Amino acid sequence: MSNKCNPSVSKTLKHETIHFIVSLIVALLIQYFFNNYILLVFTFSLSMFLDADHLFDYFLYLIKYKQKFSLKEFISGSYLLKWQKFITPLHSWEIAIISGLVFTIVSNPIFISIFLALSSHYLVDYFTNDVNKKAYFIIFRAKNKFIKSAISS
Repeated sequence: MSNKCNPSVSKTLKHETIHFIVSLIVALLIQYFFNNYILLVFTFSLSMFLDADHLFDYFLYLIKYKQKFSLKEFISGSYLLKWQKFITPLHSWEIAIISGLVFTIVSNPIFISIFLALSSHYLVDYFTNDVNKKAYFIIFRAKNKFIKSAISS
């Protein structure tokens, strides 16, 4: 997120509503092609709840600044105004790309499910967040020491 970000719970809920719709569409496509309800649930869950990796950054923030957990602070993203890192380990095109490549080799639908779930999540983020698009590569973030300002567009 850039410093231009205006954190709020309502903004987050709108963003998550878009994630919900896209996650459902991708999961239904997986169901259509593979006729596997477990894969449908997995795909939906991974795409929809990928943002849980923001908890990683939030807990580091709580430790560094000796704060108590606040659901409102976490959901609104207001902690990001003070927290100067952006690690979010699952927001990584590298994982999606590797999953897509593995699917082409072994044809196991779990890998195309991972690829589509992650890719759809990142694409929603691309259109709803004001960030440098390279920021979705963990190698880019690591090269920039996970400094939040490096991901600003």
